[in-house]
Amino acid sequence: MEKLFNTDNYVYFALMTPIEGSWGFTSYTGADGNYVRAIQGQNINGTFKSYDVFWSAQERVRRVPKGKKITVIKDGEQVMMLEVDYIRNSPNCEGSKNNAIGHSIIFKEIDEAKDAGLLLSRRKRKNDALTASFGLEGKELDDVAAALGIFQEDPLIKQNRVSEYAGQDPEGFFKHYENPNRRIKALILKGLHIGKLTKTGDAIFWGKEALGGNEDQAISYLISNPEKLQGLEESIGVVQTIPNKKKK
Repeated sequence: MEKLFNTDNYVYFALMTPIEGSWGFTSYTGADGNYVRAIQGQNINGTFKSYDVFWSAQERVRRVPKGKKITVIKDGEQVMMLEVDYIRNSPNCEGSKNNAIGHSIIFKEIDEAKDAGLLLSRRKRKNDALTASFGLEGKELDDVAAALGIFQEDPLIKQNRVSEYAGQDPEGFFKHYENPNRRIKALILKGLHIGKLTKTGDAIFWGKEALGGNEDQAISYLISNPEKLQGLEESIGVVQTIPNKKKK
């Protein structure tokens, strides 16, 4: 008989705070001031390998076996501890006994009866990001791709990479997808990519003219100066359509 997956054997921890990209920890300090660190063996030089508690950009819920024990350095000594207890005691976990030391609450242990909606919303957010990415085409696809740092010419490759990003990091995708200044941001990044614009530190230049001390300032400047925006769009459009000429 096929063995069925038993969710009762696991504890689930979900990120609560919208975070772009991945997040995790390798150690923490308890309310009593003691440093706690999980390890997994030693390196060749004798130092300990850290045991990472990690949420990827794609998986926002971490599943932990209830009976799994890990090695922890606590009060300078190595002890065995249930991984679920190690994670529960993190100052960043909601309800942790170590919350009193002022850390931000970033994740929580899931109570399935109470938090089923949270789990579903995480999955729905990912599906929504994928659906939005699949619906992009033409100039809209170009702008979102450029905002994500994707400059492939082939539209299928471009859409594939955008949808991959959306699936791995829904919050990061929507940050750019819903940005009201997405078109101008994309224009600036395209300009930098093809060398029409340059950067000195964070400052962005069009030739010798400074558009702003950073990307946000450059966007504000172009919004306030529509003739400059139009000129930059025409300039970058000309650069992108001129074919390479072979030298005679």
